[in-house]
Amino acid sequence: MLACPAVLNSSHYQMGNPFPVLPQLCFPSYQPPLRPEGNGWAIYDPVRQMYVALTPEEWVRQSLLHYLLGYLGYPAGLMAVERLVEVNRQPQRADVVAYSRRAIPYLLVECKAPSVPIDRAVLEQAARYNAVLHARYFAVTNGLVSHIFSVEGAAPRHLGAEWPAYE
Repeated sequence: MLACPAVLNSSHYQMGNPFPVLPQLCFPSYQPPLRPEGNGWAIYDPVRQMYVALTPEEWVRQSLLHYLLGYLGYPAGLMAVERLVEVNRQPQRADVVAYSRRAIPYLLVECKAPSVPIDRAVLEQAARYNAVLHARYFAVTNGLVSHIFSVEGAAPRHLGAEWPAYE
């Protein structure tokens, strides 16, 4: 597992800084397209093809997308960000859903800010979303810690922090 640096707080994402200081996560580093917007910054989302507000959670989501698209071969055209999932008749949003070439959910990911611990509640949230979507894999990450699960049998199998390549 990668050693990850300390977490920066949300003030590093505010407009008062000449350029936001983005914390290093356990994904390959990159220089994202950023622009000032309102009282903060916006980061370009290649899946939604638009700039979105840069928050700590968004930094994790965009770093993950960069990794999935650029390193593991996931096609942007078969991904959804903040996909609507109805759980117990309540609308929820799954952070990232990657689909197979047959348009079947392949990977569901719930992202949290680096300061949010990955605990049982976060794991259960992702599992609830996946009970609706039936993705082959589901995962949770805060950019510093990731847990990936395979759902090929009766119970999810923990794969550690190894992200599945796109098939």
